[in-house]
Amino acid sequence: MGLLTGKLFLMVGSRALDVEEMVFHFSWVAFILTVFAFLFLSLCISMFTTFMVRTNQLIDLLKAGQKPKKAPQVSLLLSLFAAVLLVASYYLATTMQNLTFRLLPVIAMTIIGTYFFFTQLSVLAVKFLQKNRSLFWKRTNLEPLTSTLPEETT
Repeated sequence: MGLLTGKLFLMVGSRALDVEEMVFHFSWVAFILTVFAFLFLSLCISMFTTFMVRTNQLIDLLKAGQKPKKAPQVSLLLSLFAAVLLVASYYLATTMQNLTFRLLPVIAMTIIGTYFFFTQLSVLAVKFLQKNRSLFWKRTNLEPLTSTLPEETT
């Protein structure tokens, strides 16, 4: 991307600095050196990783996709904290008169509230919905099978 947009940035930079047009120079030596450096680093990292990860751990990592995942732990306190943070941050954002003092705290509150919303509050909501059997088991394969085939006439 740098090769494709380099000339454009040089033109914008020269205009912003009010200097004569800067010259774009492509160096094959730097390009080849960069390619070989990244290939060497990739090779070193892969070799180092194979020595660090033992064979048993590697097999466990490969089989991890087949194992059922444990349900995440949910904290009611963190779920309430997420709801309070999100409501407060959106309220402060809509009633913001002094932008300079509230902007960073509102952004921080929104980020933290959104994180806890997805990790705690949404999981808690799904668990509550799962406890309601009439709602959760509706229109799934868990209901008893009923004959939906038309009767044969002979």
